[in-house]
Amino acid sequence: MNFKGVKAKKYLGQNFLNSEDVLNKIVRSLEIKENDFFIEIGAGTGVLTRELVRAGAQVAAVETDESLVRILREDFSGNPDIEIVKADILKLDLTEYEERGEALRIAGNIPYYITSPILFKILDNRDFVKDATLMIQKEVGERLTAEPGNKIYGIPTVLFNQFADVKKLFYVSRNCFSPRPDVDSVVINISFLEKPRYFLKNEEFFKKLVKQAFGQRRKMLRNTLRSILPDIHKDFLSTVLSRRPEQLTTEDFAALSNELYK
Repeated sequence: MNFKGVKAKKYLGQNFLNSEDVLNKIVRSLEIKENDFFIEIGAGTGVLTRELVRAGAQVAAVETDESLVRILREDFSGNPDIEIVKADILKLDLTEYEERGEALRIAGNIPYYITSPILFKILDNRDFVKDATLMIQKEVGERLTAEPGNKIYGIPTVLFNQFADVKKLFYVSRNCFSPRPDVDSVVINISFLEKPRYFLKNEEFFKKLVKQAFGQRRKMLRNTLRSILPDIHKDFLSTVLSRRPEQLTTEDFAALSNELYK
């Protein structure tokens, strides 16, 4: 694949995909429809950008590296279906793109060092984002899809399961990137639900509860939650509160949230 002589910048977490086979698998997995509008995170040298447009999508290609932005603007100059956006994705106001296309979608190869902030930003904008197909560190993909009782089951697992269907599509070897990273990757799809999986009296309270619970994941919930609910009765919901957070399902957390919210 052509990197146009660009050298990856380590401080930006750049690892360029160098496999046509993986690129084609990503594009096929997207099942792009006419009028789909994509925000592409980390457009790099534009290899995915080009394929998205070729498949019929419109794209806002977000890139923070000035040298890559110049290349992208030169390569796609005059193409009405591509907007090159020089920005930090974490600072970009995604609501600016809310009305673009019939379905706002997100795709990209995510820098490992800012994976979690990007994921939670996407989650916070789920009201107008249909789905996100992302290349992320394999370990993070495993965490998002972990089952209760697993040591990697945690805050992102519960929150994303409450608001989305998360699927691991396929794994990608570290050998498919230049420079070669130290870990393997996985392509995931996050498809947001029209409404939360389980009823919530208050969504913000639910999020606060989950984050507080996993802040001290080895403690029983009775002890962990006392710090934010000092008036909690000692034997209140004794069955649930005697467990550790990784033992609770998303449904358990929703039920607990509804019981405790006042």
